[in-house]
Amino acid sequence: MKKIVIIAAIVVLAASVLLTGSAKDINQAPGSPGEKAIDFTLKNLAGKDINLMKDFTKRKVIILVFSATWCPYCVQEIPALKAVYDKYNYKGVEIIHVDPQESRERVQWLVDKYKIPYPVLLDENGQVIKQYKVPGLPTIIFLDQKRVIKWRFSGGEQDYDSRLKELGIK
Repeated sequence: MKKIVIIAAIVVLAASVLLTGSAKDINQAPGSPGEKAIDFTLKNLAGKDINLMKDFTKRKVIILVFSATWCPYCVQEIPALKAVYDKYNYKGVEIIHVDPQESRERVQWLVDKYKIPYPVLLDENGQVIKQYKVPGLPTIIFLDQKRVIKWRFSGGEQDYDSRLKELGIK
């Protein structure tokens, strides 16, 4: 039994390393800066359809965060994202958490535990994560007011203040 637990832990750790990234710039990935963001419609935790291009038209900047409950780097990034949301949301910045292929109940647990204030959307079939060619979690994508991709990053701990300042948010 002990061997099974150790093997399971190694498999989970290996999967985490493969699917998550360190804080590295991934601006050479498809959907690179300068390209128009790919529109999508996903359900929020209440089951309502939310559309990227239609439901956030008044937002100056959108930060897309591809994240999952099982990803330690994703969970580690939540306090920084909450701070950005608290500081900049009233200035026109929206953070949108996109969670790929996890149950509504599991994602709701994360939202409740960490009191996540920004919209959380369920990518139930993994289509959006594929469209954006997300290489690992977390992946953070900044969109300007015209919904053009400005930056893509894999990993957490970004200098959100500097990036937002470059996009005219002070």
